[in-house]
Order: sequence, then structure tokens, then C-alpha cells
Amino acid sequence: MSSWSSAEEPCAHAWGPDGLPPVVEYYTPPTDIFGNTAASFQPYYHTSSSIGHHQQQQLVVYNYDYSAASQTEHGDQNALAVAEKHDDTLEIEINTPEKDKVLTNLKMHKCPPAIKRALGESYTVPRVVAIGPNYHGREDLAADEVKCDAERQCFPDWGGDRHLAARRVAKNARYLYGNYDEKKAGNVTHMILKDACFLVQFMLTDAGSKSPEETTRMYNFFKSNKSNILHDIMLLENQIPWLVVESVLRLTEHESVDLGVFIAAWSDRLQVGTAQKEPRAFVFYLDTYDPRHFLALVWFFVAGRNSHTIQMHPVEKKKIKAVVTTSVSATQLAEMGINLRANQTAEFDDMGLFYKMGVSSRGIFFAELSMAPLPLDNTRASWLVNMAALELCTTPDFLDTYCEDSTVCSYLRLLCMLVQKEEDVDLLRTEGILQGGAMLTNQEALRLLTNLHSYLRLGCYYGRVMVEIDRHKLMWWIRVYAFGYRHWKKGFAILSAIGAFAGILKTLMSFKGSFHH
Repeated sequence: MSSWSSAEEPCAHAWGPDGLPPVVEYYTPPTDIFGNTAASFQPYYHTSSSIGHHQQQQLVVYNYDYSAASQTEHGDQNALAVAEKHDDTLEIEINTPEKDKVLTNLKMHKCPPAIKRALGESYTVPRVVAIGPNYHGREDLAADEVKCDAERQCFPDWGGDRHLAARRVAKNARYLYGNYDEKKAGNVTHMILKDACFLVQFMLTDAGSKSPEETTRMYNFFKSNKSNILHDIMLLENQIPWLVVESVLRLTEHESVDLGVFIAAWSDRLQVGTAQKEPRAFVFYLDTYDPRHFLALVWFFVAGRNSHTIQMHPVEKKKIKAVVTTSVSATQLAEMGINLRANQTAEFDDMGLFYKMGVSSRGIFFAELSMAPLPLDNTRASWLVNMAALELCTTPDFLDTYCEDSTVCSYLRLLCMLVQKEEDVDLLRTEGILQGGAMLTNQEALRLLTNLHSYLRLGCYYGRVMVEIDRHKLMWWIRVYAFGYRHWKKGFAILSAIGAFAGILKTLMSFKGSFHH
């Protein structure tokens, strides 16, 4: 099999197993993949802890109780049958004549080399644990003992039917990484399965679905390295196929993963300190999106096509391409009468130029550029960079697909454009766009955003904002205002000089009058 590189044509669609537990409306009694009733589905209402009682962000996530489903009367047999079906489906696709094409559409991606060179290892390399084969050879990232503990927790009957069923899925999933040594295929299979068990056990612990003994080695590792693990499992090059994780979720005994709680927490982690003006119900439709891996799952929740799909009109594409070279900093926006404002929704796709009834609070010359606030520290920056890298790898043309497919790239590119000097970073902090305490310094934020800017493609939402800005600055009164904004100090100095000169003349005239008298 040929080796895959990031220079190849990125695939347009992620893949997942058929029969993924559907998430349906609350009033519809669902039947799960094991043939059980709606008792296995529990609605979870997520309320952001960072906002007030009257500003609650409601998240409705219909969680799948994998353990309850697998422990019903026919649960064991059905769980194994479904796992075998998915295993056979993947194996059939791999053994088709169009194998290379199929695998290209399923493959795991690597971070674009340009981004790795520009940003360095802190945004692309794991800190404490390797997930998948890319960093498997590093002893400092192995965590083998903890992963073995996690596998025993997931499969106490090591070597039993459940364990072997999950292993078969992992065996075929190894093909999704492209070129590898066939002689080490067994090791790769076991590695993927152990990593999946590690991720499942961490999800259980972090979501509060499980309270392991505090003396256990696994619990101590999770507790002491939580922030670093949260960083590592969001790296594009530190992923395993979600179909393996989902198989472990189905087959794990005596435990239940509250997937909704775990995924919903990422909204709070990304948007700490933000508030939402109006409640927004969000239904996490797993039946409409098959995640490629964990990073893709989080991307779908915080930035992706979660509630609506919008495609661009050809006329709008032309307008965006016409202003592709436009670039304005935060201070230059102020010169054009555009004020920055942190929005209330905290949604990355909620960006744009807004007027209030045609007139802003400061008059007809002013508009507001609204975008989501962000506590920009190293970890959150890494999450966003890797979600942007995922968009770059999976979508070849941002203007020829759904706008939601380039949400993170659009947000980051707009942020990068606004920051051209340290004064711009300071202005973003003043206006509430950049928030929080333990953040990057102005110089660090400037370095990150300027290094990243040139490697982000033109996204749909970003393009729309630039069209609005270009239209705004062409208004004649905006040109007058901008001229006055740029030269008001000189004008004030000239007027002051004229006033002083007039005062001197008046004094001289008074002396002259006194002399004549």
C-alpha cells in the first residue's frame, strides 16, 4: 500500500459504521441497535456553569447507554453480532478492487507540515500519552501500564468473546493509517485497542460516569495528568478511528459512558467566562454525522454542522474572491468606524458586521464587528489549531461546500487578521474578544496568530465578513470619518496653534490700545 502524505487530495467525508445509535427527538420512542426500547436513551440537559441563571446555555444531548444495551436479555449476542457486522463491512471494503480509493476516504490524517513548522511541537506533539501509531515509539509517551489497566477494566474476560470482537474491529482499523509494517500488524492491532480502552476509561472518569479507587494506578495517572491528557487527545496526529472506540463502548461490561456529559464539557472548556443571552437548544445528532475520530467528534459539537447547513451562492463566491487580499487590523477597523464586540452566543460561526436599526449606539458612522470571545491559552490554542488542521485536511475547497465545514479556520483567520501588532492584541482584550486570566501574553498571542495566518485558507464565514467590511469602508461618510480619525491630532494641534496665535494677537492689540491712550 502506498504511503499517504498531507499533500494528497483530502477526503470530503468522514466515515463511521452503519447502525450508529441514532439520536432522535425526545417524543419519539427510539429503538437502539440492539433492538431495545427507549429505556437505553437518557436526555441530558447541559447548562454552562460559567453563566447566570437567566443566561443558561441549554444543550440537549441524547446519550446512548452502551452498557445497559449490552446487558439486556439478548444484549451480549446482539452486541457481538453488531461488532462482527461492522468488522465484516470494513473488511469487505478493504478487500474491494477500489481499496485505495476507499481507504483514502477513511484514512487518518496528519497535521499539515507547514503548520507544524510554523507553530512547533507544543501544538502538534503529545505531552504525556501517545494515542495511535504516530508517536507510539516514544517511551516517554507510552503509558503502557496504565493502558493495560484500562484494557483490563474494559474487558475483565481478556480473550473472551467481547474482547475478541473489539480486537477484530481494531485489526481492520489499522489499515486506516496507511503505510505500516505488515510484520508488526499484531502489535498495531493491540496498540489501537489498548488506546481505545484508555480513551474510554478517561471519558468515564472525566464525565463522572465512573469513580475508580483513588489508589489505583490508572486513576492517579488521570488525576495528575488531566490537563495534559485533554491536550493530547485533541491532537490531529494523536487519534484512533472512532469506530474502534465505539466498539469498545458497545462491548464494555458493567459500565456506562455518559458521552453527552463528556463532549458537552468541551463547550465550557473552550468558552470559559462567556455568557449566552438566550437559551439555545442543541441536539447532538449522531445519526447525521459519523465522526472519523475523537477530534472530529468534538469539532462537530463546538464548530461543525450541528444545527444547520448553509451553502454559498455563486454570486457570493465572486464577491468573496474579489476581496481576498483585503486585510485590516483591529486599530484600522477603529479608523473606519467599526467597533469590536464580543458576541453573547459564544458560537464560532456567529461573526459579522452589525448595525442597530441602521445606526449604532455611537451614530450613523459606526458599526460593530461581532465575534465569539476566547480565553486564549496554550491548551485552547492547540485545540483550535488542530480543529483547523482537520478542516484543512478534510475539505479541499471551503467555498465549494457547507459554510460550517470551515468554521474554525474562518474564526482563527479573522482573529489573525485583526492582530498585526501588540496594540491590536491589547485592543482585543479591552473589547472582550480575548478573555481570561492565565492567557498568552500579548507578545505570545501576536507570535502565534501571525505565524498561523498565512496557512489558513479562506473560509466561508471569514469571506462574508470581509465583503461586509469592504462595503462599509467604501461609503463616502466613512471615508470622511477615516480621514478625520487619522488626522485629528494634527488638526487639533493646528487649531491649538491658531488659537494660541490669536491669543497673542489679542494681547498685542490690547497693549497697542493702552500705548495710544
